[in-house]
Amino acid sequence: VGSRIANSFGRDVRAALFHQVTRFSQREINTFGASSLITRVTNDVGQVQMLLQMTTTAMLAAPVTAVVGVVMALREDVDLTLVLAVAIPLLVGSIGFIIYRMTPVFHAMQERIDSIDKVLREQITGIRVVRAFVREPLEQYRFRVENEELTKNALTGGRLLGAAFPIAGLIVNLASVAVVWLAADRIAAGDLKIGSLIAFLTYITQVLFSVVMATFIAAIAPRAIVSSERILSVLDTLPSVRAAEHPITETPGPVGIEFRNAGFRYPGAEHAVLQHISLQIMPGQTTALIGSTGAGKTTVVNLVPRLTDCTAGAVLVGGVDVRDLDQGVHPGGDGAARGLDRCRRRAGCKRCRRAAAYHPVPGGRVQSPAIHTPRETDREAAGLLCRRGLRGRTVS
Repeated sequence: VGSRIANSFGRDVRAALFHQVTRFSQREINTFGASSLITRVTNDVGQVQMLLQMTTTAMLAAPVTAVVGVVMALREDVDLTLVLAVAIPLLVGSIGFIIYRMTPVFHAMQERIDSIDKVLREQITGIRVVRAFVREPLEQYRFRVENEELTKNALTGGRLLGAAFPIAGLIVNLASVAVVWLAADRIAAGDLKIGSLIAFLTYITQVLFSVVMATFIAAIAPRAIVSSERILSVLDTLPSVRAAEHPITETPGPVGIEFRNAGFRYPGAEHAVLQHISLQIMPGQTTALIGSTGAGKTTVVNLVPRLTDCTAGAVLVGGVDVRDLDQGVHPGGDGAARGLDRCRRRAGCKRCRRAAAYHPVPGGRVQSPAIHTPRETDREAAGLLCRRGLRGRTVS
């Protein structure tokens, strides 16, 4: 039952995180980082799931064992039970101090896992560039640094966690020694039987080991708490790109794109990336955005499919502000979709493959200008350019 509850919880949390991330705009993705989001959906959920499983299996039995053990110890001898009044607070205080020290260590460990995932993801994504410019030694150094930092944090957390069990065992054994020492004179005087002492030692051991079990679960709680905070930070984040209250499902005019004095400023930036962008692109026209790296070409393109929303002005598709359009609307309609099917057969045209142009493809992604053999979505764009005859204008 405990395993089913824990695994069901993990399934639901992963699904909630996945649906939340799919609602994020480019702003939220950049804020958290793709590698961090992947870690939160996988590793962090696993940590919370493990704590829930331990709690529903072992933690529920520990209080019952402790209460029954205390009652039976009181029935044997009330005076010796005072040893528990000293041993239990000492045990809880020692483990609590270790947990207090472990919390920041596990927090740093999760951040290091994010960093190592980020480095690995960048290396896999840009492997061709890394090899082309012979950057393998630098990438190996970056990975080694992050790996060593993660190992250092993991060793610190492991040492603290490993110290919890010897301390708990020491307190349990000291409590047993104290009981024997206190009972020795009473046994010699005939006030206490040896059988009662052995029974009392059994009960006190059960009580203390149930406390040890509870403290063991508490020892793994800091990492789960850190992971739960990271999960909640994603679930509590509201997407900056939201659907309109009364969305428009049909575009009244031709499916053109118009920028009306559009501008965009990244959160916390001193200056705006885009200012006073006014541009109109009619259906069938091809528009190239030319500029240096960092000029804002990709940002302009991201405003059309609402990967980000403009902070000034407006972007219109088919005469309707994209912020008012239904997010599931297909601006090109069925006619454009049928046109794409016809154009796929002509996607091998060399003239289209070498067209350095941005072109919004209905139902597809917006591709960056490049001279390369096109992928599936590039073929759709290439087919449209071929069908349209590459007529249009260039804006720099």
